[in-house]
Amino acid sequence: LMATIAESVSILWDSIKNELSKSQNETFNELLKEIFSGNVLTEVYDHFASKFENEEDFEDSKLGDCFRACVAILHCAGKLDEPNIEGLRTQIVKNLASLKSIPEEKRSKMNF
Repeated sequence: LMATIAESVSILWDSIKNELSKSQNETFNELLKEIFSGNVLTEVYDHFASKFENEEDFEDSKLGDCFRACVAILHCAGKLDEPNIEGLRTQIVKNLASLKSIPEEKRSKMNF
């Protein structure tokens, strides 16, 4: 369910991006960016990304849902200015660096 919600937010945001760029909607555009800025996306992304670390505890469909949620969150982050996603960017770089510690056999089975 959460993956579907995250994907819906991303798709809906895409569907109104032209309207948001109009000057009369600048307030709404700024509000939307404010809501998703800061730690919001970082915390939600971390929640779903952490599920990959404990993949033995989840069935494939649940991991797939976590992956879908992460993709949708990153898609939303792509709509924000760089300063608004600093925490998320830092966390993703940290996560990528930590992949070096995962045994190669397990890494080859990861689908992200």
